[in-house]
Amino acid sequence: MSGFRHGAGRLGDAQLNFTFDGKPMLARAGDTVASALLANGVEVVGRSFKYHRPRGVTSSGPEEAGALVTIGKGGKADPNARATMEPVTQGLEVFSQNCFPSPKFDLMSVNGLAGAILPGSLFSAGFYYKTFMWPAALWYKFYEPSIRAAAGMGVPPKVADPDIYDRIQMFCDVAVVGGGSAGLSAALSASQSGLRVVIFDEHNDLGGQLLNEANSDANADLEQWRKDTIAALDAADNVTVLARAVCWGRFDGNMLAAHQSVDGKVRQNYIKVQAKKIIIAAGAIERPLVFGNNDKPNVMLASAARRMLNHYGTATGKMLAVFTNNDSAYQTAFDYSDAGIQVSAVVDSRQYPGQALVDGCKSRGITLHTQAVVTEAKGWQAVRSIEIADLAANGQSVRNRRRVACDVLAHSGGWTPQVQMAAHGGKPPVYDKNIAAFVVGDQAPDTYSVGAAEGENGLLAGVSQAIDAAKAACAELGATAGSVIAPPQDRDGATNIVPLWSVPAKGKQLVDIQHDVTAADVVQSHSEGFVSVEHLKRYTTLGMANDQGRTSNVNALAIMAQCRGVSIAEAGTTRFRAPIAPVSMGGFAGREIGKHFKPVRRTPMQEWHEKAGAVFVQAGMYMRPQYYPQAGETIDDAYERETAHVRQKVGICDVTSLGKIEIVGPDAAEFLDRVYINMFSTLKIGKARY
Repeated sequence: MSGFRHGAGRLGDAQLNFTFDGKPMLARAGDTVASALLANGVEVVGRSFKYHRPRGVTSSGPEEAGALVTIGKGGKADPNARATMEPVTQGLEVFSQNCFPSPKFDLMSVNGLAGAILPGSLFSAGFYYKTFMWPAALWYKFYEPSIRAAAGMGVPPKVADPDIYDRIQMFCDVAVVGGGSAGLSAALSASQSGLRVVIFDEHNDLGGQLLNEANSDANADLEQWRKDTIAALDAADNVTVLARAVCWGRFDGNMLAAHQSVDGKVRQNYIKVQAKKIIIAAGAIERPLVFGNNDKPNVMLASAARRMLNHYGTATGKMLAVFTNNDSAYQTAFDYSDAGIQVSAVVDSRQYPGQALVDGCKSRGITLHTQAVVTEAKGWQAVRSIEIADLAANGQSVRNRRRVACDVLAHSGGWTPQVQMAAHGGKPPVYDKNIAAFVVGDQAPDTYSVGAAEGENGLLAGVSQAIDAAKAACAELGATAGSVIAPPQDRDGATNIVPLWSVPAKGKQLVDIQHDVTAADVVQSHSEGFVSVEHLKRYTTLGMANDQGRTSNVNALAIMAQCRGVSIAEAGTTRFRAPIAPVSMGGFAGREIGKHFKPVRRTPMQEWHEKAGAVFVQAGMYMRPQYYPQAGETIDDAYERETAHVRQKVGICDVTSLGKIEIVGPDAAEFLDRVYINMFSTLKIGKARY
């Protein structure tokens, strides 16, 4: 048990009751499942995909790849939910997943032991192409059933979802994606033009990185600015604020797609917004560092540890250590120390951090280790100490290893601008070595990227950029945007990062912690010829989990670039595709469930199929026979019997339900020759070719 309540943060005193794996727990109104679990001292939330290693809370937002849970049960069950994005409600039931019998003791963790014993073969990159090949007779009897039983994370519900979902079509002049300081400023400025404005934010509380700031007297004016700006948007008749709305895709014609979770009779709305101009203020997400056992519970992003303390009033541990290659993580150490929580060390891989940071550590009695790295997180299931060492000048070796006690490690490897929505406009991102991250290159038509999403991390600079974008967008629509009051304080966005893509260390160094992709997997992919970033992604399943590569892609691409001996810019990045976040199928269906008014089509053989006992499946508007069970047969039994019958004797397939295109004219045969692999010009009259 490490986490505990420490003050109120920005939450009220209202108490809520919820359960985790049946155990009663307390939360405060405004808590997420993640912050509430940490406040209750829960360290191990679930298990990882492949090795079944213990997993805890790693972030405070949509990038969460560790604390994946199932919310609710029965038809209301929502598997693979990110605990950081799920608000606690009265009576909420939360369940761990991908573990048996419990998160702390999981029998499938033997996978991790097997991977340690046979690291070169079992469960390494592309293992599913290379293992379980012999003896062949065991494939159908043992290998395939075992793999299928172990696959996946959460278990989908097997009964109908009783909730109602809806679909909404909206139109606006200016759409703003992101509700941080830049997004709020852009929306407020655009609203003063009289144009219709829609602003999306995936969190329940708007404010972005402002929510990381300590809720103290020193920041009272900054907090009031946040509240006043939100209140002004709520009061504007021409503004629609969509909180808890995940904007997951941009499509032709400036159409934005979002899923919004709502409280009430409708569980979720699928919203399509047709915009004339789009301002992307989606912010940036902190990257992890890659070192030994960096996936252990209580290893989390520095910004997450800071938000948990300052916004949710949850201290993530009683003794904090910080590991960083940039300036931003120092504020986490300072905030914890100022809150009376012991900070055992700040470990900085750089040789010369700024003097103000050195003085800040000294004045608080925090031990600062420069040109040093964390080589390994230690502890049975969660962090109890770290091993640190001095980093050689070339970054290839370490020396002078020693232990530092801690029960939570906050780390930061820099910040990654959220460029997905901009990239959906057809313009690939470009690498900016100044911030060691990919940023938006050429802007897509009718699009403006601002603030941290554009690589500008300074508070006032980002707000100024956002207001300029709002004015430009409104001017192109023949309107005049207004000026807004800037935040009363500034935050220097310069991180002074010195990239550190991986640490010379023992133990598994995770790059993608949900799918258990390691730095060694990336190196192995290179050695086996999978050097394209798209091949790397598919061969290792990198970035294909819930977080869609938010925390893993840049580190992995940098390691691949090092293997290839090229720059990160030359290595490139994968193509971003919608949806960029998990979305529910219920939202797409909306209220169009059950029987529809559209006609049901039946083939001329319908009566025969019915007499033969067919079980039908809907194929478009047709009812098509799926199988013909005999007494006591399951669908698998029927499939096996019918397959054997067709192979040994003969079968007839009714393909009436397939589409038909009639082509006529003197060149019909020549045309078909050009569009099909088979030759149709040589087909004789009275014959058919499928």
